[in-house]
Amino acid sequence: EYFLEQFGKQQVDAIIVAGDIVEHFRNNISDYDELNQSLFLLSQQKVPVFILPGNHENQADYAQLVEYYKTINSKITDLATQNAAVFNGIIIVGLPGYENQQFLAKNGFLLENQRIKSIIDEVKQKYKQNNNDNNYKKILLVSHGPPKGKNSWSIDALVDGENVGNLFLDQIMKQEEIRFSISGHIHEAGQKAVNEEDEL
Repeated sequence: EYFLEQFGKQQVDAIIVAGDIVEHFRNNISDYDELNQSLFLLSQQKVPVFILPGNHENQADYAQLVEYYKTINSKITDLATQNAAVFNGIIIVGLPGYENQQFLAKNGFLLENQRIKSIIDEVKQKYKQNNNDNNYKKILLVSHGPPKGKNSWSIDALVDGENVGNLFLDQIMKQEEIRFSISGHIHEAGQKAVNEEDEL
């Protein structure tokens, strides 16, 4: 509620939720109820909401509740089922789930490298036409897990400085010249942002 209030004060154009809508056994409310409450609040927003699951969401609960709240607010886009959406000339591409099975909720969303590649390939095919890639270059990639960094200040660095991001994601972003992404998962990263050279 606090963040949505701040977003309203800042008059944001859209809200992007990069997964972990629920805490997953870290509080005294069930994952289903927490997801329901969060989606209810998001459904009350007047701006577009782009959402995807992280490693805490259960597939069945997520699918059921997101589908329901999409009927309440047509401005909600589920990036788990619609992997790309255009907003203000920007192609928002979603990579739902997380790549490490060890950290997934029961019946969670596993994001494998092949799935990342197929989503990127679909976006290329749809938006990179007639050798005119101007539109294709306006991509914002949304993933729960961040791309692999190389420094202790990177957005994938744990407290001890270990970089735990997705190497394949980093490689494909460089290969496809995708310059902008939003991710979550690494709590230690806080509100950091880095450029292509992994500089703050």
